[in-house]
Amino acid sequence: MSRIVSFGTILVSGVVLVLLLSSGTDASEKKKIAISVDGREVSARKSFLDCFNELKGREGGWCSMSGASINDVLPKSTSPEIHMVSGPKSVISAWNGAAFDPQRLKMYFHGGGHRDYGGNEVYELDLLLSRWTRLTDPSFMPKATKEVRCPVPKTGPPSSHTYDGIIFSKATQTIFIMPSVYGCYRGSLRTNGDLWEFNPSKTETRNALAPLSWRHRKTMPKRMRPIYYRTAEYPNGKLYMANAHNEWVFHPKDGSWKRIGRRPNFGAGTSVYDKFRRGVWSLHRSGLLFTKPPIISKKLTVPGAGVDGHSGLAMTRDNKLIFWNGARLIHTFDPKTLEWHLFDWFDKGPKVGSKVYSKWVWLPRYDLYVGYSDYKSNVWVYRHPKERKGKLVNTTSIQGFLDKAAVGDSVTIPQGVYRGGAQISQSIVLDLKGVRIIGPTNGKSVLLVKNAIGPVTIKNFRTWDRVRCGNCSGIKIEGKNFHVTVQKAHISNTEMGILTDNKGGRLIVEDSLIEDVGHARGAEPMHLIYADIIDKLRITRSTLRRSHYYGHILKSRARDTEVSDSYLLGLGSLNSREADLPCGGIIKMTRVVIQKGPRADNNESFGVGLEPKNCGGALHPKTTFSMTDSWLIFDRPKGQFGHWKGNTAPVIRGNKIVGLRTWGSFKDHSRLNKMFSNRTTSGLKRGEIPRISFPLPEDTRAK
Repeated sequence: MSRIVSFGTILVSGVVLVLLLSSGTDASEKKKIAISVDGREVSARKSFLDCFNELKGREGGWCSMSGASINDVLPKSTSPEIHMVSGPKSVISAWNGAAFDPQRLKMYFHGGGHRDYGGNEVYELDLLLSRWTRLTDPSFMPKATKEVRCPVPKTGPPSSHTYDGIIFSKATQTIFIMPSVYGCYRGSLRTNGDLWEFNPSKTETRNALAPLSWRHRKTMPKRMRPIYYRTAEYPNGKLYMANAHNEWVFHPKDGSWKRIGRRPNFGAGTSVYDKFRRGVWSLHRSGLLFTKPPIISKKLTVPGAGVDGHSGLAMTRDNKLIFWNGARLIHTFDPKTLEWHLFDWFDKGPKVGSKVYSKWVWLPRYDLYVGYSDYKSNVWVYRHPKERKGKLVNTTSIQGFLDKAAVGDSVTIPQGVYRGGAQISQSIVLDLKGVRIIGPTNGKSVLLVKNAIGPVTIKNFRTWDRVRCGNCSGIKIEGKNFHVTVQKAHISNTEMGILTDNKGGRLIVEDSLIEDVGHARGAEPMHLIYADIIDKLRITRSTLRRSHYYGHILKSRARDTEVSDSYLLGLGSLNSREADLPCGGIIKMTRVVIQKGPRADNNESFGVGLEPKNCGGALHPKTTFSMTDSWLIFDRPKGQFGHWKGNTAPVIRGNKIVGLRTWGSFKDHSRLNKMFSNRTTSGLKRGEIPRISFPLPEDTRAK
């Protein structure tokens, strides 16, 4: 039998108490779910209609509804069992989509789930009013018992991962939610295929549901076990509901189910109805599928570069598919030609986003798209260009070209956009001029050099798209005694720039730019170049700048580290040292500009020999340090040359040193260098970086 629950609110001394109206609620429960009234409702300074008017005169692009985000209406404090690990931000950042009311232009958010967050509140985004509202509050979470591992709160379902299993029904004017994983009292539980219905109206009874109340419809068919739910709506009001393997049609009025069929598991995804072709598209990491009952879905194509099962999916005015990756990239797919196209708005759009799913919708009335993927950011409004076609995305792989090459061959990859990199496992010269790679290889890096015997040369490699996979680097080198040369590379927006193994070898980096590496995902720092215990690292005519979130500009455990005619720059990043050399070794720096930015986390510019336990138990047998004909600039107060634990006297002479306060554990070498107390006395303007043997590359990304 269906159970209906609802709630009311009462304001007492600046605190909202959620009053459970179903029976069995005692005063202790009411007290535990009290939350702050602050931040229940907020409006954007720049409205949706402002964005509509702004974008009318453009070919296409983005507009930000600035001044408000869901973060402004999240509960300010919750009990530990509700907050769990990540807190209420997981309503957006965890595995959750959104429901959209196309008539009233309102989007609804719910979720958290697993151990991310235990709150089961519902949020509304009213686009016409440009207003965020927290419609309900987190329910009291009953403790688990021996009989019931995950008790259901009295005001609706537990918090859950919804994936794309959340949808607004035009037939009932209510929201249906297919929870995947429940967040329980200090734990989690996979659901039994529950189906819940919610009335988002504050005043109207809909489908026999009171305003702002939940109803447990019933358990779904056994084959609809909770994994990777997806939804879409047919013109007749019936709902397409699917999990990893099975596809069904659900009637929201009478609760009946009709099975379409079973197909392979392609992982998490999202779905949309195509009225032109009268079927449902489903996007997954490994493919794009089409379902037209009674025919089960079939895989038509692999996704375009930067598109996966977390991306948003919608239709275009000319009956193509359009995808949003949560950041600045837009993709389209033409079912007629099977072509993928990429539209990149660079810094004129959202820069960072999380999982999208159904938080990406088309508003045909305005011919605009609305997307939301980052709980701290504004809502983004997008107009897709009518004439601009975007860049064609290759569905062939770079790996295929390398697999056909013989040892020692020179391979030039055809120019274009590719959805993934490649693994290099033999001696080769690889030229990637004009090639854009979006996405990692084997979950490790964009390019992976693994167990290659003989020299490997990589030319014109470039990555500027966001790459995240856990220490994901632009180039990773694995194996014994490798010999890799990187020439004219531009690596940015990865988690590491270049990362090597620790089994010996040589890495040479020439005429390259590595910048804007690392992100705030935890305590582990990330570095622009990280050479582990290898024989030789040589960097020449190259620029390394902006290592974010406590990483070093350069970290090398090599036995021999040489940097010449290069720039090591902190600039505005939150980096640590400019050069960290924890195992010592032979260190030589010639004609290098080293700058510590004002936001650096560490006073020291150099650290030498500080981690013998990570170097096989001892420093390299011979440790020397030489720095000549270089600049060292401290834009951070209390600048310190560094920490020295070598066994020979460092050679530091002929340099220009600006803003140094102390030499640290290095011997004072002031007499052998030109010392300046600040930029003014050195003749350098604020922010100026002196030129050495080649000009500083232009700033291709925002600081």
